[in-house]
Amino acid sequence: MKFDWTRMHEASVDEQLVWLRAWEAQLQAHITRQRRMLDAESSVSGELLVMQRERLLKEIQTVIIAAETRANDLECQLSSLRIAIGCQQLLS
Repeated sequence: MKFDWTRMHEASVDEQLVWLRAWEAQLQAHITRQRRMLDAESSVSGELLVMQRERLLKEIQTVIIAAETRANDLECQLSSLRIAIGCQQLLS
């Protein structure tokens, strides 16, 4: 999933929420695939990568909840940007 950084900066919280949900779904699917492959290989480095992705997924879910409850909008924007960067790096 490609990410347009300029649009994120200008996006409303509602638009960011849509993107976060899309990232959440994509990351969850990626983690599930990686977990299946990992079960077959049993590699330590693979386990660490999956754990990083799971931690990022939890952060996405936390920000989604904050955005839905209209917590601090600026904090949601910064978290969304940080999450997007992390997703871009992990899923590339």
